[in-house]
Amino acid sequence: MGKTVLLVVDVQEALMAEHPYNEQKLVENIKLLISAARDNNQEVIYVQHEDDPGEELERNTDGWRVFSAIAPINNEKRFGKRYNSAFLKTGLTQYLQDNETSTIVLVGLQTE
Repeated sequence: MGKTVLLVVDVQEALMAEHPYNEQKLVENIKLLISAARDNNQEVIYVQHEDDPGEELERNTDGWRVFSAIAPINNEKRFGKRYNSAFLKTGLTQYLQDNETSTIVLVGLQTE
């Protein structure tokens, strides 16, 4: 039987600064999912969108960082993306396959 991972997509400071719909409940639910995953020794993986220099989600800027209330701990895995897909040219697909992942629980802001 394969592993289950929690995939947290695009929950970044700049996007949360826009105050998404039902923001408080959203953050509470994400925190609950992260806590449950960690408590059950399931991997939490973060995906962060990266923009070009000078843009809102430029890598290593304050806006690009994972939202502080749900920030990664203990070297949890992160993948950067430049497209509207967490899997396109990120290495995530290969990582999940290599780690025999069978189930992905997906949460985030830009999860279309």
